[in-house]
Amino acid sequence: MEWVKEFYQLQGEWGGSYKGAPHSWHHYYSEKLQNYIGAAPRRILELGAGGGQLSVAFAERGNKVVAVELVPEAAEHARSISASHSVQVINGDFYEVEIDDHFDAVVYHDGFGIGSDQDQRRLLRRVSRWLTPEGVALIDVYTPWYWAKNAGQTGRVDTATRRYDFDAEGSRMLDYWSDGEGREVKQSLRCYSPADLTLLLEGTGLKLDAVIPNGGFDYEPMVMRYDADLLHSLSYLAVLTPAW
Repeated sequence: MEWVKEFYQLQGEWGGSYKGAPHSWHHYYSEKLQNYIGAAPRRILELGAGGGQLSVAFAERGNKVVAVELVPEAAEHARSISASHSVQVINGDFYEVEIDDHFDAVVYHDGFGIGSDQDQRRLLRRVSRWLTPEGVALIDVYTPWYWAKNAGQTGRVDTATRRYDFDAEGSRMLDYWSDGEGREVKQSLRCYSPADLTLLLEGTGLKLDAVIPNGGFDYEPMVMRYDADLLHSLSYLAVLTPAW
């Protein structure tokens, strides 16, 4: 997983995803997830928090949030926009960082699937230990069928060119970013159907309670369709609860 820190650092630099305050999508998504977390105040752990916008949106709803982010620049931005909110930012690797606390919810938006199946199981076991007995983990999981269908799609994101591909043998979404000056980085994320995820969860202390489609981008009219069904969604929200 040597590519991870460089990719997310340059993605933030080229795409601007770690800049600015929460916008309408962060408020929309925090409201969607709050329905599964329960009414605020709740204690929430966000993994891979990026620039902290979703964590701040949760805090603005009255929750107390711990945000873990690997990229130092993103973590610093998260601190800067959360100074007046109940958000604690930890700059570190969520596979390694020690957090001696329990949470009503663990949230991981956009990024699950880094590394091998064993890496995912290791992270899921950590998540199960961070949850209270009545807690819930809300994790975005990429669908293999969407990314297989849309392999080869390209587009512009701020100053970068983005190109998607799909590794059919490994069931991995491949996401290439280029700055147009010879620099290119690649993200590789394992995609799981709900059946695959159920098998992955065995022995982790978590079980799959619900699958909520997250919508998909329609490349014909070039619009995001948040009401898309699971078959046409780029990812789904996996609602996980303690298995014991």
